[in-house]
Amino acid sequence: MSSAPVYCSECERVNGSAATLCLWCGAPIVNAPIPPVFEATQAELDYVGGIERLDDPTPVRLSISEAGIEIVEIMPGSRKILIPASDVIDARVTGGGPAPGKANASPWWVRLGQSFSRKSRRTQMSGEESSNYTLTIRYQEGGEERSAVFHRKGGAGLSMIRGVTRSVASLVRLRVE
Repeated sequence: MSSAPVYCSECERVNGSAATLCLWCGAPIVNAPIPPVFEATQAELDYVGGIERLDDPTPVRLSISEAGIEIVEIMPGSRKILIPASDVIDARVTGGGPAPGKANASPWWVRLGQSFSRKSRRTQMSGEESSNYTLTIRYQEGGEERSAVFHRKGGAGLSMIRGVTRSVASLVRLRVE
């Protein structure tokens, strides 16, 4: 039993019929079937910027439900912000490179020598290298488009951010249909 392939709306490349993320660019496949029930998702990420009522970068908890995206500071007496589902446009994942400040920490000849060392190979194979992943959620507020930016480091950060991105894509599809 063979199903028709689906095409990514971002890069327009072909993906398998069961794909939820594009194999080529990582964007959510928006023409995939909508799950029968919207599953709420929660994730703890680091807020970077883009929301007027949140001043400083801080850890936050995102809750994505049929009502929208609720952002809560993880501190006593924290603020809550709700982006209604009707205002959410999309979400994108970027990054995957070394964490900021690590890219040129040593000269090229030192990094070249390190790439041949056992310790360096073990670090690369075990995934200990810290990567920085960014989540950008676009939404409308007061008639203008805005972007809320969050990030998370490490391999677990990527899977968490991809899960949030899939939930936001499902929320947008649910709203459109």
